[in-house]
Amino acid sequence: MRQLVILLIVMGFSASLDAQEMLPKKSIPIRAENSALPNTNTPENNSSIFSSPEFLPSPNLNLNKNNTNSSFDLSTSESDNFMEKEQFLNPGTKYEKRLNRRQGEGEDRGGNYKVTRYLGDFKTKSRAVKIVCRDHEYVDGDRVRIYLNDSIVVDDIVLEGGYKGFDLPLQKGFNKIDFQALNQGTSGPNTAELRIYGDQGELLSANEWLLNTGGKATMIIVKEDDE
Repeated sequence: MRQLVILLIVMGFSASLDAQEMLPKKSIPIRAENSALPNTNTPENNSSIFSSPEFLPSPNLNLNKNNTNSSFDLSTSESDNFMEKEQFLNPGTKYEKRLNRRQGEGEDRGGNYKVTRYLGDFKTKSRAVKIVCRDHEYVDGDRVRIYLNDSIVVDDIVLEGGYKGFDLPLQKGFNKIDFQALNQGTSGPNTAELRIYGDQGELLSANEWLLNTGGKATMIIVKEDDE
């Protein structure tokens, strides 16, 4: 009896499976939502998280000499002005001016300083004159020897920025005074400013010289008789 019940159950289960296979199969349509992907090429959305970074426009690197708008263009006049400003800022301006001076008294046409320099001649009734001299340009140790009628009266005097002076008695008549450059200091040439005063303090002569070593500057003083 028990076996009969089990057999009936198995047969009923098999019949159920056969019935399901014979039923028509139906597909259930799935409605698609109208949600299209965004168009990344539309003007409203033309950027993404992967967009390239923004770069500044490249500077104009046109270095053509004809490009007058270039901020690096230094014209000749500007460089000249720059050099002029730099010259005034240089503490050695006075020295540079001396080296670059134009041809003047004491120089020949080749720019060389003369061996001799004539300072002129004059007359006086003074019994003696006071001679003062100094280095009127770059003080660099210029030295001078002084002669009266070819005899040494001052063997060696070092020119400084301030005046140095001495009294020189005059002989009656003709007095030739020579100032000889013993050196040219550390820069050259030998430079001096010279003043001659009478015994009443009157200025008789004012001169300057630029000499090579061994060169002489000469002046003539004629001592007149007292009335």
